[in-house]
Amino acid sequence: MADAAGQPMQLVMTLLSTGSLHGQNVLSRLCLYIGNMKTTPSPYATFGSKRKLQGFTLIELLVVIAIIAILAGMLLPALSKAKTKAHGILCMNNNKQMMLAWRFYSDDNESKLVGAGPPQLPKDPPNWTGGSWLTLGSPKDPSNWNHQQYTRQSPLWNYCGGSEKIWKCPADKSYGIDP
Repeated sequence: MADAAGQPMQLVMTLLSTGSLHGQNVLSRLCLYIGNMKTTPSPYATFGSKRKLQGFTLIELLVVIAIIAILAGMLLPALSKAKTKAHGILCMNNNKQMMLAWRFYSDDNESKLVGAGPPQLPKDPPNWTGGSWLTLGSPKDPSNWNHQQYTRQSPLWNYCGGSEKIWKCPADKSYGIDP
């Protein structure tokens, strides 16, 4: 009995000490170990029955759960990095789409750019945001959420392909409340 209980623990200690907890090596060792596991008859099997019920020992199940936990622990940081990378890629795509909108507006308007503030004189270019100023301290301000009133009134709107999503960074956690 001591040998059966020590074998799974010995396997885990060997895997940890040799540093062989990498990729397919762990999976192949786990499959090999599971394939070589000795099963014991269940205490619920009847004596006269020809059919033996077999199951895993508690130690064997704990070893398998421990190995799965180790693999999950190695996978979670990679998933977090992938999410951050996806946000960065989406942000660069949004930035490219806005840059193209600015460029197409300039091409169609004698190389003039849109303004970055409210027009002061009649000859001043229109505001590129359509009059919306993001007031992050006030989520109920319509310029934070009302695309119909502000974003679609921007001189760049016709060049954005009808997408409101390119106007907001995917990593931006701010929000607007529609009263």
